[in-house]
Amino acid sequence: MSFATRCTSCGTIFRVVLDQLKVSEGWVRCGRCHAVFDAEQGLFDLEHDAPAAWEEPAAPLAGQPDANDFEASPPAPEVGYQTPEDSTDSFAASPSAESAREGDDAPAAEPEGTLVERAQTDGTRFEPMADSAHAPGFVLQSDRDQRWQRTPVRLALGLLALLMLLGLIAQAAHHFRHQIAAQWPASQSILKRYCAVAGCRIDPLHRIESVRIENSALSAAERADAPDALKLVVTLQNRGLLPVAMPALDLSLTDTHGEVVSRRALLPTDFEGLAPLLQPGVETPLRLSLAVTGSKVSGYTVEVFYP
Repeated sequence: MSFATRCTSCGTIFRVVLDQLKVSEGWVRCGRCHAVFDAEQGLFDLEHDAPAAWEEPAAPLAGQPDANDFEASPPAPEVGYQTPEDSTDSFAASPSAESAREGDDAPAAEPEGTLVERAQTDGTRFEPMADSAHAPGFVLQSDRDQRWQRTPVRLALGLLALLMLLGLIAQAAHHFRHQIAAQWPASQSILKRYCAVAGCRIDPLHRIESVRIENSALSAAERADAPDALKLVVTLQNRGLLPVAMPALDLSLTDTHGEVVSRRALLPTDFEGLAPLLQPGVETPLRLSLAVTGSKVSGYTVEVFYP
């Protein structure tokens, strides 16, 4: 089905495309006189209908706006044209002759700056206009969308997305390297080589919430060289699922009045033969001899922490 419309200003008949009329809400610009008009008002079917008789519009009265004065109207497609005399003669013939002549002489109605449709005997083809600087926004948007659909562009975007994904994985591995090394010990050699290049290090996990003091005891030590010596025994257990670093102890000694006599932080290096890791589900005893002079010690408190 082929449709046409007539310019309300100069009477030129144009072939139009309904899809483009929907985009411009029916408004077009005449390719001959450049007048803006509503193409849907004079729309007719070239195959079945004949155009209505055209009468030249009267000159506008003084003070009345002309159709060409509306610059703020919606973007209007510009259309090709044929002269009113040719179009009148062609539509005076039979419908088939009218369709043939209309297809030979009249360019298609298209938005300004887009494609001009030219009906030929061997079919219809589209040619871009020479100047696309004044193309409507929907045409420019369509061109941009088609540009992103090209195979080289899609391949480049896919490669860029892959590189960004690999970069994200590398960044996550760097941030969680301590947990990865603890959960998968076989990966420690790869992580160590990476840290040798990146200038980082692999440390044991510090999860104080996984460490519990199972029991502790402070008693007098039987030492001839230090009669006031004390012996501290603290048993730690890792209740987590991964090995954690050996924590430090915060030991406070109090007298009979509850006053703090001495307080000291005991690091893992203060205990002889202590492993640097606290394995999960294993009870690890810590033993240390203390010498306190002055006040008599009657109580103590001990807590675990990571320095």
